[in-house]
Amino acid sequence: MLRAVQLMQQVNRKYGKGVIEDYEQIYHHLEDPENLKLSPRQDEILDDTVLPIMEVNDQLASELKGQEVPLENYVHRVVKGKGGWLDRILAGWLST
Repeated sequence: MLRAVQLMQQVNRKYGKGVIEDYEQIYHHLEDPENLKLSPRQDEILDDTVLPIMEVNDQLASELKGQEVPLENYVHRVVKGKGGWLDRILAGWLST
Protein backbone atom coordinates (compact mmCIF):
# COMPACT_ATOMS: atom_id res chain seq x y z
CA MET A 1 0.00 0.00 0.00
CA LEU A 2 2.83 2.38 0.82
CA ARG A 3 4.31 1.87 -2.65
CA ALA A 4 0.99 2.79 -4.23
CA VAL A 5 0.76 5.96 -2.13
CA GLN A 6 4.32 6.95 -3.03
CA LEU A 7 3.68 6.27 -6.70
CA MET A 8 0.54 8.42 -6.71
CA GLN A 9 2.45 11.25 -5.00
CA GLN A 10 5.16 11.04 -7.68
CA VAL A 11 2.54 11.19 -10.43
CA ASN A 12 0.89 14.19 -8.77
CA ARG A 13 4.25 16.00 -8.68
CA LYS A 14 5.02 15.09 -12.31
CA TYR A 15 1.66 16.09 -13.81
CA GLY A 16 0.35 18.67 -11.31
CA LYS A 17 -3.15 19.16 -9.96
CA GLY A 18 -4.69 18.58 -13.41
CA VAL A 19 -3.91 14.88 -13.08
CA ILE A 20 -7.09 14.44 -11.03
CA GLU A 21 -9.22 15.05 -14.13
CA ASP A 22 -6.99 12.60 -16.00
CA TYR A 23 -7.66 9.96 -13.34
CA GLU A 24 -11.39 10.50 -13.75
CA GLN A 25 -11.17 9.99 -17.51
CA ILE A 26 -8.99 6.89 -17.01
CA TYR A 27 -11.55 5.51 -14.54
CA HIS A 28 -14.37 5.90 -17.09
CA HIS A 29 -12.13 4.49 -19.84
CA LEU A 30 -11.59 1.34 -17.76
CA GLU A 31 -15.37 0.90 -17.62
CA ASP A 32 -15.88 1.50 -21.35
CA PRO A 33 -12.56 1.30 -23.27
CA GLU A 34 -14.23 0.98 -26.68
CA ASN A 35 -16.09 4.29 -26.48
CA LEU A 36 -14.01 6.46 -24.15
CA LYS A 37 -10.61 7.28 -25.58
CA LEU A 38 -7.65 8.67 -23.68
CA SER A 39 -5.28 11.50 -24.52
CA PRO A 40 -1.60 10.55 -24.97
CA ARG A 41 -0.91 11.89 -21.47
CA GLN A 42 -3.75 9.85 -19.96
CA ASP A 43 -2.61 6.76 -21.82
CA GLU A 44 0.88 7.26 -20.36
CA ILE A 45 -0.54 7.57 -16.85
CA LEU A 46 -2.64 4.45 -17.40
CA ASP A 47 0.30 2.39 -18.67
CA ASP A 48 2.92 3.65 -16.20
CA THR A 49 0.84 4.03 -13.04
CA VAL A 50 -2.66 2.59 -13.01
CA LEU A 51 -2.19 -0.75 -14.79
CA PRO A 52 0.85 -1.80 -12.74
CA ILE A 53 -1.11 -1.14 -9.54
CA MET A 54 -4.09 -3.10 -10.89
CA GLU A 55 -1.83 -6.02 -11.86
CA VAL A 56 -0.29 -6.19 -8.38
CA ASN A 57 -3.76 -5.98 -6.82
CA ASP A 58 -4.97 -8.86 -9.01
CA GLN A 59 -1.95 -10.94 -8.02
CA LEU A 60 -2.42 -10.23 -4.32
CA ALA A 61 -6.14 -10.96 -4.45
CA SER A 62 -5.46 -14.32 -6.12
CA GLU A 63 -2.90 -15.21 -3.47
CA LEU A 64 -5.27 -14.27 -0.67
CA LYS A 65 -8.04 -16.40 -2.08
CA GLY A 66 -5.64 -19.32 -2.45
CA GLN A 67 -6.63 -19.86 -6.06
CA GLU A 68 -6.24 -18.23 -9.43
CA VAL A 69 -9.41 -16.15 -9.60
CA PRO A 70 -9.22 -13.57 -12.40
CA LEU A 71 -10.29 -10.09 -11.38
CA GLU A 72 -9.94 -8.80 -14.91
CA ASN A 73 -11.21 -5.26 -15.49
CA TYR A 74 -12.40 -4.82 -11.89
CA VAL A 75 -12.85 -1.17 -10.96
CA HIS A 76 -13.62 -0.36 -7.32
CA ARG A 77 -16.43 2.15 -7.05
CA VAL A 78 -16.55 5.00 -4.56
CA VAL A 79 -19.16 7.74 -4.34
CA LYS A 80 -17.79 10.99 -5.79
CA GLY A 81 -16.75 13.36 -3.02
CA LYS A 82 -16.93 10.59 -0.42
CA GLY A 83 -13.58 8.91 -1.04
CA GLY A 84 -11.08 7.90 1.58
CA TRP A 85 -7.39 8.48 2.17
CA LEU A 86 -6.39 7.90 -1.46
CA ASP A 87 -8.64 10.73 -2.62
CA ARG A 88 -7.01 13.04 -0.06
CA ILE A 89 -3.56 12.09 -1.36
CA LEU A 90 -4.61 12.77 -4.95
CA ALA A 91 -6.00 16.12 -3.95
CA GLY A 92 -2.93 17.00 -1.92
CA TRP A 93 -4.89 17.25 1.33
CA LEU A 94 -3.53 16.40 4.74
CA SER A 95 -5.42 13.92 6.84
CA THR A 96 -6.01 14.67 10.52
